[in-house]
Amino acid sequence: MSVQIGAAPKIVYVENPSNPTEETLKSLVEYLKAVLGGLPSTEVHYGEDSPLNPSVGDLWYRPSENRLYAYVA
Repeated sequence: MSVQIGAAPKIVYVENPSNPTEETLKSLVEYLKAVLGGLPSTEVHYGEDSPLNPSVGDLWYRPSENRLYAYVA
C-alpha cells in the first residue's frame, strides 16, 4: 500500500498494510502533518481513542482498524 496526497512528491510505502510497523505509522502521521500543516488548525491524531475536541478538518488514525478518519461539518 502506498499513500500520496495531491502533488506531494513523497510516497509512504507500507510493506504489510494489514500489520504496519509502529515506525511506518509514525512516518505516515508525520508526513500527513507536514502535507496538511498549511491548513488552518488541522491536527493529525494517532491512537485508539478518538480526540476529545476535534475540529473540522482534523484527522484521526486508528491503528487497530488501519483507518484514517476526517472530521467534517
